[in-house]
Amino acid sequence: MSIHCIVATCSVTSLCVQNDTEYRQYVLGAALTGTCVLGLAGNAVSLCVLLHPQMRGSSVNCGLQGLAVFDSLVLASAALALGLPALALGLPALLPYRRRWHAWLVPLVYPLGLIAQTGSVWTTVGVTLERYVAVCHPLRARSLCTQRRARVALLTVAAFSLVYNAPRFFEVYCTEIPSENGDNQTVLVALPTPFRRDPHYVQVYYIWLYLLVMYFVPFALLFALNALIWRTVQSATRSRNRLTCSQRHEIGLALMLFCVVVIFFVCNLLGMVANILEHFQVYWKELVDVSNLLVSINSSVNFIIYCLFGKKFRRILGGMLLRCCPFSARADRDLQSIRLRQTSVLHSFNGTTSRI
Repeated sequence: MSIHCIVATCSVTSLCVQNDTEYRQYVLGAALTGTCVLGLAGNAVSLCVLLHPQMRGSSVNCGLQGLAVFDSLVLASAALALGLPALALGLPALLPYRRRWHAWLVPLVYPLGLIAQTGSVWTTVGVTLERYVAVCHPLRARSLCTQRRARVALLTVAAFSLVYNAPRFFEVYCTEIPSENGDNQTVLVALPTPFRRDPHYVQVYYIWLYLLVMYFVPFALLFALNALIWRTVQSATRSRNRLTCSQRHEIGLALMLFCVVVIFFVCNLLGMVANILEHFQVYWKELVDVSNLLVSINSSVNFIIYCLFGKKFRRILGGMLLRCCPFSARADRDLQSIRLRQTSVLHSFNGTTSRI
């Protein structure tokens, strides 16, 4: 019987006692761990930019801040549960983590990762809903799309994610079993609990409710909302000369988030297929590994999208990088010094002129 992974699905052996295959070493070890590290760095930079004073006060930026936090938790959970144990196959320095710490962490990291994944999915839906109101109903956006409402929505998503995934804390436990080497020693392993093995629980909650909450409903909402947004954007583009600067800004944000949603669909579709196949007792290990990698990529690429489509994001990021650069800081001080001298000379000249 399989068990849902931190980001999509994975088998009990994948989560607990991973198979020593070169394929997993490259896909889960090198590729997934590298993606998680780069994604965590990108999300950290995105969060710094989104928390900048010039970016505050917007409901969509508040939603993107929550999305960066949830995605970072997904990446950290995926790296701890899947990436590092597989990477240890080629790095002996990580073998202690694989043999002991991994099994001890899985019962905690596994549900926390799924809570973060649920929060990421439904925050994406919430941000898309905010863009739908801003683009398709601009007259109501001022009262509906406020920062206070966005914060309440984020707290609601976090609470829902925690309550929905609460049973996950009772699915896996850590225990000691005799070592297979016959040396009278024990090893730590993470195993599914009897609660997790219950067939009714597996069919109702583990498969069907998961498909409904994580795939069917959010996919349908995202598809419908983005279709309406796209239709409005196409109509507005034909009358571009009549658009105000504010309307163009809202449409630009909508197009950026449209790209976020498209990548969300592409990266999560394989995970949905893997879950549907599991209902028919078909488990394809390689498919699950690739789906885990794709969902990690989905949680990592938003920084690139913001840089490509967000003019304000790029401007603030550039300013932050220039302030961090010692050469630019020195140049700014020199420029300020020159301006002060010029001002002093101008004042002196004006004083001399008045005396003449």
